[in-house]
Amino acid sequence: MGANAIEIYRKNSCKIECTVSGLPSLSGYTGKLTAKVNKDDTEKVIDKTGDIVEFVITFNLTPSDTDKPYKIYHYDVVIDDSTNEYTVVQDLLEIKKSVSN
Repeated sequence: MGANAIEIYRKNSCKIECTVSGLPSLSGYTGKLTAKVNKDDTEKVIDKTGDIVEFVITFNLTPSDTDKPYKIYHYDVVIDDSTNEYTVVQDLLEIKKSVSN
């Protein structure tokens, strides 16, 4: 897994922060975190809109967001202002099994 890989235990809450650089402002942009089994799939396993403060996008995943089968998914974070779309990061997201589950 890469430098931006995410590991989450199933049915746990998780706060993910993504810092954006290279733009003068994120005003008017929406940040989305999307996870899929395969990159080309149409079905999204996780589809979350983040809160943007200055250049940081925060995604708050709930237990229902992470109640997915144990496996490694492909994810990306994309920002969009309805004119421009930028992929900020792309890596792997693993839903892990805890000892007690």
